[in-house]
Amino acid sequence: MHPTITEGLIKLLKDKQGDEFRSFLKVHNLTQKWIISADFCFHKSFHNRTYAFTIMPVVLPFDAFLEKIKTAIPKDIKKIKVVSEAAVTLINDENLFHFAFVVNDPITVFSDAAPDPAPYILDTVQQLHKGMTGAEMSKELSKPFRLLREEAKAKGFDQSAYCELMIFSALLAGLMVTIGNNTALNLIGVFPDRDTLTIKHEGIYIELARQSANAHFKQHHGKDMHFEVGRGIPNEHGKHMWYDELIRLPDYVAGLISQWDMETLPNLEAKTAPLFYDSYVDSKNMLVFNLRHQEQLYIDLIIAKKT
Repeated sequence: MHPTITEGLIKLLKDKQGDEFRSFLKVHNLTQKWIISADFCFHKSFHNRTYAFTIMPVVLPFDAFLEKIKTAIPKDIKKIKVVSEAAVTLINDENLFHFAFVVNDPITVFSDAAPDPAPYILDTVQQLHKGMTGAEMSKELSKPFRLLREEAKAKGFDQSAYCELMIFSALLAGLMVTIGNNTALNLIGVFPDRDTLTIKHEGIYIELARQSANAHFKQHHGKDMHFEVGRGIPNEHGKHMWYDELIRLPDYVAGLISQWDMETLPNLEAKTAPLFYDSYVDSKNMLVFNLRHQEQLYIDLIIAKKT
């Protein structure tokens, strides 16, 4: 895990930058069941490597909510020519809150800009394996951590993918803790897109996030966290996932932020222009952050306002 990212995000969302999110949570503070859906856009040809999350209280039956999304957003963003008015209306729904995190240099951010990140990364993998296998975990749960250690020692280990996994888990933990601190949360379901991050090592990310969130509660509240964490297991094969509609929400957010240069206004004719101008600008339910390392970790809030 990366406690600096988790604790930094929790602290940030307690401050002014998190006002809108805390207001959202306050409206739903008695809701016990929550969903976090997640998507990622790491295309090398795009401006930003982006993690996107959509957070929602469970206020409708699951199938009814999936149908609501399907009606407004029937296709993934890569399959459309322009974002529809119905999609914008759903993205702006008061029962949804969206996050996008830009991490364009995951190795530097995760390794704290270590001159040679390889030894640092291997050391974190070994510490992770020791901590997880030494905990009260079944062989089934600890097996992915042993496999990860073996991969880290092999030639060709994908350092960037590993750092992306750790950053994703840290961000997820920070969001879970913030929801738990501000609502009557007792169960949270995490529904990620089908990706190397979420399929490889049998969903190791969820155990990392769970352990990190629990460590926060032990340190700051003197007890274990008060909620359970479950995960949707993506189909390993096939064209569609059983919860594909849930992913379309963060998919649209990731599509917008990954292709925006964060310096100029998008062309009005661009596919994602309706999302930018009618959802992100002056948004009450979307926050965008840029994670970078310059002598220390910075988590910068990126805002767009009408002049």
